Amino acid sequence: MKKQLITTIIACILALLAYFGFQIYKKIEAKKVFAEHVKHLPKSTIFQWIGKQAPNNDAQTIILFFNPDCDHCQYEAKSILEHKSDFVNTNFWWVTTVDSSAINDFSKKYHLDKLSKHYFAKLSTEKVVETFGSVSVPHIFIYDKTGVLQKEFRGETKIEALLTYINQN
Repeated sequence: MKKQLITTIIACILALLAYFGFQIYKKIEAKKVFAEHVKHLPKSTIFQWIGKQAPNNDAQTIILFFNPDCDHCQYEAKSILEHKSDFVNTNFWWVTTVDSSAINDFSKKYHLDKLSKHYFAKLSTEKVVETFGSVSVPHIFIYDKTGVLQKEFRGETKIEALLTYINQN
């Protein structure tokens, strides 16, 4: 009876280890897939644009995931506005999952709606995960003129860091 109990316990432990090992493997593979997805600028057609639609052209592009209520996102908006002359040849794609009225309020509050190369879009949470994987806000992707990812920033990022990657291209 003891041998049977010990064998059952060992079998359960091995089954749990196999299960958790497989789950870890799936997560690692999923991260690899998302890493491949973000290496290239996604087509602008996947986004639901608020106002003008962003072009897919040969300009550098910064995709900035934001939430209008996020203090760090507000800091990013203020900093970008203060340095707008440094970004004249850069497209900004401001992307969020919130409703369009909140997006419009944010763009007006920080006067980003007045800037020519700033585009605002809504993307469903499912589409964000499918295209970019798990992102926090703010989350920034910098793409060169050919649409190749140059740098990814998670969280609040100083404007000097953005300018370093913009001025390289």
